[in-house]
Amino acid sequence: MSDEQHVITYSRLAWVNNDLDIFHVVDLVIDGESYGEQIIGKMTDIGQLLSTYLTDNSIIIPVEAETVSEDVSTFTDAEIIARIQVAVQNILDAKARELNYDDGFAIASYANSTVEKFRTEARRFIEWRDQCWDTCYDFLGRYQTGEIPRPTIEEVVVALPSLTWTESTSSEPETPSNTEEEPESTDDPESTD
Repeated sequence: MSDEQHVITYSRLAWVNNDLDIFHVVDLVIDGESYGEQIIGKMTDIGQLLSTYLTDNSIIIPVEAETVSEDVSTFTDAEIIARIQVAVQNILDAKARELNYDDGFAIASYANSTVEKFRTEARRFIEWRDQCWDTCYDFLGRYQTGEIPRPTIEEVVVALPSLTWTESTSSEPETPSNTEEEPESTDDPESTD
């Protein structure tokens, strides 16, 4: 997406977590291209475009745009479960893209990397991913046993644990230095040479 103005229509747009980094949007159309219903991470191209709209309204939303909301009460259990699973996977993929991985599967493939940074990122992601799926399937299991009413995508997504990348997991790839630096001399007694 470029810095030019865009025409966006949707029937529903909402933040789905308290960190304000994931959107749920229904019937999304950007510049005539339909994206349907999406869970979108803020760091994706579309997420950044929607963030811009929500913060400075530099994007045109035609008032006359027709909005049609799907009636999820007519969906089968299989359709609802599939939509919830897709939403969770989209959130996982969006989080991986924050560190420039293609998706959740790509970052997880680095779990045994010989590069410590990649291995650490992957293992943090995998731990969080497992917690997300555990939460998702807990909701679905309780629904299927009649313990709770049919959950919405928003209810499941809001209940997912959060993952915040720290400064040590920056989005800049590690690059080895080609120049040798002279060691600094210190008078620090705890320094080891």
